[in-house]
Amino acid sequence: MNEQSLNKHWHTIDAQEALKRLDVSEDGLSQAQAGERLEKAGPNTLEVEEGSGPLTLLLRQVHNPLIYLLADTPPYCLCSWVTKWMQRSSPG
Repeated sequence: MNEQSLNKHWHTIDAQEALKRLDVSEDGLSQAQAGERLEKAGPNTLEVEEGSGPLTLLLRQVHNPLIYLLADTPPYCLCSWVTKWMQRSSPG
């Protein structure tokens, strides 16, 4: 296998090959190795982006034509029912 195919199919290599390629032992990195890698690559952290607030999240979830239709249906039905009830109960 060549280097390019190992990079492309990293999930197919066995554990011993992975340890060899990463230059570590089964016990992990020594303090010296960890310090070198920290200096070379930096800390193992992810940058956290500021998320949306709860109100913005709610408005984004509700901003959908189907939600508007579903929200409008009960008042429409109630209004129709009241109108029919009033027409039946009125004299004449």
